[in-house]
Amino acid sequence: MPPKYKLSDEDKKIIIDKYNSGLSAEKVAELFNVSDSTIYRILTKENIKKRDKGFQKGNTIWLGKHLSIEAKEKISKANSGRIVDEKTKDKISNSLKGRILSKGHKLKIGLASKKTWENQNSVYHTKEYKQKRQNIVFGGKYWKGKTHKLSTIQKMEDACVSTKNYNWKGGIIKDHCGYVCQQVKNHHFSNRRSGYKVRYGYMLQHRLVMEEWLRKNEPNSEFLVEVNDKKYLNPKCIIHHIDFDKGNNIIENLYIFKGHKEHTQYHNILRWAVIKMVNENAEV
Repeated sequence: MPPKYKLSDEDKKIIIDKYNSGLSAEKVAELFNVSDSTIYRILTKENIKKRDKGFQKGNTIWLGKHLSIEAKEKISKANSGRIVDEKTKDKISNSLKGRILSKGHKLKIGLASKKTWENQNSVYHTKEYKQKRQNIVFGGKYWKGKTHKLSTIQKMEDACVSTKNYNWKGGIIKDHCGYVCQQVKNHHFSNRRSGYKVRYGYMLQHRLVMEEWLRKNEPNSEFLVEVNDKKYLNPKCIIHHIDFDKGNNIIENLYIFKGHKEHTQYHNILRWAVIKMVNENAEV
């Protein structure tokens, strides 16, 4: 290893003069082929006040600089409408990467954004608009976003309705309980059971099958209700699948009950009958 260079008193004086003239410690260290720490060690021994790394003579960066309101307005006016090149954008983004913001800086940004939000007198931030957005359903779920206008959302919905949708299956789908739902337009009791959009008119298929059979064979049945000169199946009625297969919706497999009470009683009778059969077989 080469011998270490020892700085003389004259060298130390030159270092101090160079540093006081405005040169940075890094540049002074390059002149004497030493590290930055040695330069800072000499400065601390001589009780010389150190400068901030950003505040240097001839350096464009000035950390901790506080501008007046007038100066800030002048800078903003000068920079407004300026077209920035892609190279300049890359430089700015690279310089801001990994930057750690202080708590005070974060508070300032939050207060500024809050003020801009309160000062905006746009229709999209009123209570009426938010209520309208909450009532809009897209894709079977409430869409509470704030990016699109009502007219844009309507266009997006109309673009993927029924046959226009890539996932169209002929208007027959299954709900979360496993029951088959069928698309029926202009039905009074559409969408009472399933969780799909009312405007697209999905209804349980087994109810439609029973409704059509009653209209043809028993038009004066007590299970039918007249609404606007047209008879529909009473929504209180329950349709039971005889073989317990929710997908088998032929009329021979369906049985109608007046309400939930009769339906639950029937299931209780079946359950007790099964328990008795199991106990009898166990005794044998």
